[in-house]
Amino acid sequence: MEAIDRNLRQDDDFLDLQKYWSILKRRWLPASLVTISTIGLTGIYSARQTPIYEARARLLLQTADGAIPFAGFSGGSSTSNTLLANEAAIIRSLPIGQQVIERLDIRNADGTPMAPQNIVGNLKVYEVPNTHILELTYQSTDPEEAARVVDSFMEVYRDNDVRINRSEAAAAREFIEEQLPLTERSVREAEEALRRFKERNRIIVLNEEAQTTVRLLGSIDEELVKSQTSLNDTQARIQELSAQLGLSSAEALAASALTQSRAVRDALESYQSIESELAVAESRYQPQHPAIVSLVESRDALRQVLNERIQTVLSESPAAGGAIPVDVAIASGTLQLSEVEIQLTGDLVRAEVDRLGTSSRLSSLQREREAYQSRASVLPRLEQGQRELERQLNAAQSTYEALLQRLQEVRVTENQNLGNARVVENALVPINPIWPRMQLILMAGGIVGALIGTATAITLDVRDQSLKTVQEAKNRLGYVMLGSIPLFGRFNRPVDGTRPVTLPVRDYPRSSMSEAFRMLQANLKFSTTDRKLKVVAVTSSIPREGKSTVSANLGVALAELGNRVLVIDADMRRPSQHQVWELANTTGLSNVLVEQLSVAEIAHAEGQDGNKLDVLTAGVIPPNPVALLDSQRMTTLLDEAKHHYDYIIIDTPPLAVAADALILGKVADGVLLVVRPGIVNVTNVDASREALERARQPVVGMVVNGVIPANEPDSYYYYYAQGYYTEGENQASKKRNGFLQRLR
Repeated sequence: MEAIDRNLRQDDDFLDLQKYWSILKRRWLPASLVTISTIGLTGIYSARQTPIYEARARLLLQTADGAIPFAGFSGGSSTSNTLLANEAAIIRSLPIGQQVIERLDIRNADGTPMAPQNIVGNLKVYEVPNTHILELTYQSTDPEEAARVVDSFMEVYRDNDVRINRSEAAAAREFIEEQLPLTERSVREAEEALRRFKERNRIIVLNEEAQTTVRLLGSIDEELVKSQTSLNDTQARIQELSAQLGLSSAEALAASALTQSRAVRDALESYQSIESELAVAESRYQPQHPAIVSLVESRDALRQVLNERIQTVLSESPAAGGAIPVDVAIASGTLQLSEVEIQLTGDLVRAEVDRLGTSSRLSSLQREREAYQSRASVLPRLEQGQRELERQLNAAQSTYEALLQRLQEVRVTENQNLGNARVVENALVPINPIWPRMQLILMAGGIVGALIGTATAITLDVRDQSLKTVQEAKNRLGYVMLGSIPLFGRFNRPVDGTRPVTLPVRDYPRSSMSEAFRMLQANLKFSTTDRKLKVVAVTSSIPREGKSTVSANLGVALAELGNRVLVIDADMRRPSQHQVWELANTTGLSNVLVEQLSVAEIAHAEGQDGNKLDVLTAGVIPPNPVALLDSQRMTTLLDEAKHHYDYIIIDTPPLAVAADALILGKVADGVLLVVRPGIVNVTNVDASREALERARQPVVGMVVNGVIPANEPDSYYYYYAQGYYTEGENQASKKRNGFLQRLR
């Protein structure tokens, strides 16, 4: 769909261009006159102008050499474009212009000094792209004055620039000398603040400290992992040894301490000896026996001694745990270990010692890590504070150094006699004027003239209400297009003095004009399919549209095919068929209707080569043609003629002249409307269409007569048809004017 819409838009644009081109071809004469007149007026205007000369010079602004005013320092550097624009505005200022006027003593024609606005108004200052150069131009009717004024502007500007630079340099020096002590104090205060900050936060090199802290934290994390792994291994080993011994770590430590105590061993041996004796005595004596009682007392005493010694040993070894009752110690075998158990107990004790050491190191590492982590958390804040203080110090130092450097530059500038500008090119006396530029003015006049000429042609064409092209006639009327008769010029009387050529179908049957009428008769026969078209009334909107000539040639074209044709001139107000056929008009249609004569008695036979074509002229012009045409006699005449002729062509008056055509259209089988572009206008066409519709005329179609191929967008047919037919074309080109004159 988008492609279709695009093609439709292109077609519409093409049709619009064709429309405008057709307008220019139709109105070429007024358009050409307007264009030529405009060019002539512009030429006269340029010839009467006073010559104006322009002198130009160039000035270099030395912004790159440091010879610039100090005014731009405090506010930052300005761009080159801004500097150039500022200096250009200074050059064109009124004070500079006034000084130039006074220096050159420039006066008006009446002897009064020229106003600075006038001299500045003629001065133009341009920036040369990508450079620090200004180009000055001045226009004047005197070429020497133009050169002097440009040079004077540059000299006055340079003098003022040197003076301003010196005054600005002095003011800048005083300002810098006032600011230097303040800036130096700011530097010292910034240094002192940075030193106090480092001392208060114990900072030597903050960046290195941060890196060291991160590195140490990584090392501590590695040690923590290793210590935790070692602790886990030790605890696993302790659990395994405890399971083998059936003792806990505390019990193993206690057993180790007790087995290593000599006093405990001696007391244990004595206790065990009494126990043995008691067992033997109990087997011999009763419990109340004195020997048993004595042994029991001795056993209890030794138990007490053993218990005290055990508690003493355990109290001296805190890692061995709390007090252990003697019965428990003896029952658990704590006081009596085998060699293997003693070795396992030693391993268990050593493992417990390793566990305690590893736990202590792990706690120490965690405390150390927390300390470093705490320090690392405050490092970003310390770094931010240090950077802020360093920025303040750097800003103060930069300002101080810039002031020192600027002070040196300003002192040099103050002692120099140079400005910011240097003359690159002095003005030369111009030879050729810049105005008027004849070629440019004539070119502009030609363009404007072409536009005005085109507008004139379009305006004339819009105001002209006549139909211009075949397409306009088709769009306006809406009838079927049965044919178009081209106009190739006017037929003149031939050299041999014979009659003028008004019947090309008869006189030049192999010409393109003849073929146009043959196409008309062919389309006319095929225009109706439900009934035979025998009686055709030919009419037009207004006179001079060529309906009579079309009627005559249509009759010849029909007769060429062997048809019996009758051409009736029913235009009894202004008859013309007798002129077309060069016949006498003494008797005709009016005589047939009034005197009751037959058509055979009055009609003129015009057939050739066996063709049957009769012409019934209008006859004597009656006082009331409508009464005759609307009579029963006219209807009877046509009915009788239908029996003798295959086709009856009735040439009727124009619709705008009388109602004759509408009356005859009622008795005809069809009405053929002739339209002549350039002759008939929109109002006539609309009135004709309304009259035909109101009278319900059987309009079979229309034929466009007098078509000018050059005015038609689709005129290719006429040119190709003209070249296709060769017989008699050279002679016809000499005779066409007379025929086309009658077509009008």
